[in-house]
Amino acid sequence: MSVATDSTRVVLARRRAKSDTSESSDQDELEGAADLSALLCSEIRNSLPNLLDTLRIQLDGFTSERKAIGEPKKTHSERLVWLLNITKEYERQVELSLSHPGEVDSDAVAVRAMVIEMNSRFSRFMRLYGGHYRFEYEDADPQTLLTESVHWWQSKFSEWNNPDAAAPPTPISQAPFEIQRQPPPRAPEMEIDSHITALASSQELMSEITHQVRRFSTLAPGIINPRILENLFRVQTQKWLAISLNLLDSVSFRVEEAARYILDVVCPPSGATSTLRQALQDHISSMHEEATAEAKKVLEEFVSTVRENIMQTTDPMFREEVQMWAYIRSFKALQDPAASAENPLKSCHAFFNMVARSAHKNIEAEVHDVTRVYYSHTLEYFIRHVTGTVIERFVCASNSTLRALSTDYIMKLKKDEVERLVKEDQATVERRKLLDEEISRRERALKIAQRARNQSEGIWF
Repeated sequence: MSVATDSTRVVLARRRAKSDTSESSDQDELEGAADLSALLCSEIRNSLPNLLDTLRIQLDGFTSERKAIGEPKKTHSERLVWLLNITKEYERQVELSLSHPGEVDSDAVAVRAMVIEMNSRFSRFMRLYGGHYRFEYEDADPQTLLTESVHWWQSKFSEWNNPDAAAPPTPISQAPFEIQRQPPPRAPEMEIDSHITALASSQELMSEITHQVRRFSTLAPGIINPRILENLFRVQTQKWLAISLNLLDSVSFRVEEAARYILDVVCPPSGATSTLRQALQDHISSMHEEATAEAKKVLEEFVSTVRENIMQTTDPMFREEVQMWAYIRSFKALQDPAASAENPLKSCHAFFNMVARSAHKNIEAEVHDVTRVYYSHTLEYFIRHVTGTVIERFVCASNSTLRALSTDYIMKLKKDEVERLVKEDQATVERRKLLDEEISRRERALKIAQRARNQSEGIWF
């Protein structure tokens, strides 16, 4: 129950008591005035807390805006110090977004975390959809295939040598190369045209290899024309530039968004810093366009170099992996039903015809395997370079979007440029004057209200 309600009840009770008495009307009026005074004082006392809260909120708002406007910058030194303070805070926020993204106030400026996620999506997407063709047994592990094939061959060899004692071999329909494997999952994380995710089948690849082998059959039988490998590799990598540019565009958008967010925090787009805010935003936007154009040029040149250069590698694992696929294909040939019906080791000629590398189909298989291994090695190198060098430089280099605003940039500004950036318009001058008046009024009103509250706390009626 409020004090005001209690006071009202007291007044009413007094009036009822007076109605039963024979006192004079003058005395009634005096006592009525006293009762009304008590009621008004009670209401005023109860409204003071809300009034104080309202005054404090208004004072805080005016004070905050006045602080943002700051004092008039009358000298070059004052203007420069003010600019440097804004710039240093911007640099501090940028450093947090790149080195300590977990400490930033908003996910919009957690640049390092965003770049890591986008690089990961790019890497997964490239491994799934970076090629034009699917390779044979693309979703199978070659080491597992080789192990399964060896076990199958050992079982079959035991059957040939001791058919009565040998365990039944794996049925041909369940041999390692005949197992139905699931296609790789889709990667919907990247916003990219649907034709980029389309993959031609391994059968189409083998048909193209057959066509290329016949087309370049100018060398002696059994010799692979290197032009075949070069042509296939260029076709297989024709999507790389589009996918990489998609990554760069995504990173570019996020970085520019983060730079704008940080600038809004340290230099709000309204108030006394509106002119400066626009000038700094224009500078960052200009640097962003230059950095993006430069990164695209670097990316285009890198992709062109990878695709057009001579196919060469110093990786010792390259030949071993090609040889592994040759072993697997040899075992696959031995798993053919026609070949496995009778022991091919009884005839060296029959065995040679199965696995000889000079056979027409085996040449096509070798072209497939060499292209496959070279592509996989180059793909991993490509992903590392794009994410670790091109994108990293775009995000963190001294001329990057995030680092466009720096103390070095401010210190290189001429005196007239600094004055132009910090110069206040008439609206700002008038706003500062009005804020000073409003702050003064609120401070006086707050003192009066607080004093009234203190004095009324000891008064009860």
